[in-house]
Amino acid sequence: MGSGRTLTLICALAVAGCDQGAGEVSGSWLEVPGCDGPETSRRFEPFHLHLGAMGAEREADVMVLRFAHDGQRTGLTDQLVVVVEGVDAARGEIASAGMASWVLGGPPALGRASALPPGAPQVRASLALVGRCRYSSASLIASGSATFTALGSSGGQRVAGELTFDVLDARDGGLLGEGFTASFDFDVEPGQPYRTYSPHEL
Repeated sequence: MGSGRTLTLICALAVAGCDQGAGEVSGSWLEVPGCDGPETSRRFEPFHLHLGAMGAEREADVMVLRFAHDGQRTGLTDQLVVVVEGVDAARGEIASAGMASWVLGGPPALGRASALPPGAPQVRASLALVGRCRYSSASLIASGSATFTALGSSGGQRVAGELTFDVLDARDGGLLGEGFTASFDFDVEPGQPYRTYSPHEL
C-alpha cells in the first residue's frame, strides 16, 4: 500500500477482549471445492458462522470490513469480508434515508468499465474459510444485495447492516451455496492496523 494513502484504523482482530458487537452468517448449504486438497470438496449443510470481532481499514474512498468469529486467531479463523467503494456517497445515502441498499456483486471484470458514475457506492463480499478448510478454498464471492444502516469510520460510531446472497465461484460463476444471510452490528474501536484481508478472496 502506498505511503501517501490515508488510513482509518478500526479495532484490530488481534486485540484480546475487544467487545465490539456481534453478528452471524447463515446459509442453506455451501459446497467448497478444494477444501481438503486438490480434487476434494466439502459440503456444509446448513452453514453457520458466528461473528464476534471486526477489523477494518479505510483508504481514500474504499473501506474493507473483515468480520470473524475469533479476534485472537486472525490467521486461523473463518471470515466474511465486505468491501465498500464510494464510502462518502454511501454514508450520505444512509444519513439521508436512515438506510441504503445496493446490489451485492463480485469483483469487477478486468478491462471492463463500470456502468456506475465515479464515486457511486459499490459493495462486494466474500467468504474466506481459512478455519474450516486445510487449503485455500475457491474464491467464494457473494451475489445478492447489501443493506447498511450505519457505516462509521471513527471511534464510537457503528457499522451495521445485512446481506442477502448466494455464493458463487469467482472463477467460473458456478453456484456454490444458496440462501445466505449475514447480519452485523459493531462499534468502531480505533486500534493497531490489521492488514491481511483475505488476499486470496478479494
